[in-house]
Amino acid sequence: MIMEELLRIENGTWKDPEGSGLEHYYLQVFRGEIFYVQGLQENGIMALRKVLGGEAVPEEGQVYLREKPVEVIDPDTARQHGLYVISAGKNMVDDLTVTDNLVALRYLRNPLVRYRYKEAAQITRSYLKENRLQIDPSAYLWELSGAQQLKLSVLKAKLHNAGLIILDLTGSSVHGKDAKELGDLLLRMRAEGITFLILTEF
Repeated sequence: MIMEELLRIENGTWKDPEGSGLEHYYLQVFRGEIFYVQGLQENGIMALRKVLGGEAVPEEGQVYLREKPVEVIDPDTARQHGLYVISAGKNMVDDLTVTDNLVALRYLRNPLVRYRYKEAAQITRSYLKENRLQIDPSAYLWELSGAQQLKLSVLKAKLHNAGLIILDLTGSSVHGKDAKELGDLLLRMRAEGITFLILTEF
C-alpha cells in the first residue's frame, strides 16, 4: 500500500518571542494518520501549532501540502489549505447555541439565505445523531463540558472541509467515557479521509 503524504515541514525554523520555537524542524504526516507530537510547551509545541495555523511564518524552511510547497501566512490561508487548528476556547462562541455554532456557518457563507432556526436545529440534531454525539442542539456552549465542546469543535472542523485537523490538547483533560467518545469520533472521521495531528504535553 502506497502512503500519500499530506504534510511535510523541512528545516522549519521560527523563534517565538514568548520563548519557545522551532529550529531545523522536520515533520512528515501521511493522509489518514492520527499522528501524535508530545513535548513541553516551551520546547516548540506551541510554535508548531502557530506555524501550521497561520499565526506565525517560518523564518527558514518550507511547508509542503500534498508534496507541493505552500505559504501559510495567516489563519484564513491555513483554512483555505484545509488546515484547521482546534485549541481550547478559540473556535466556538460561548454565548451561542450548539446549532448557532455549527450550522450558522452555512448562512454566513451565503448571506442571501435566510436563517431559519427551527430548520437549522433539525439539521444540527441529525448531524449530531449521525456522528453519535448526545448533545442538545439548543444548549448554549457555556452549558457544555470541556470535552463536549472539544468534540463539537472537531465536528465544526469537518464542516469547514478540513483535510488536516491540528488538535491542541495541551492543558486539556479528557478521561473515561469522554476520551473513548472522542477517540471513536476521530477514528470515524479518519475513515472519511480526515487526518489528525494531536499535540500533547508531558
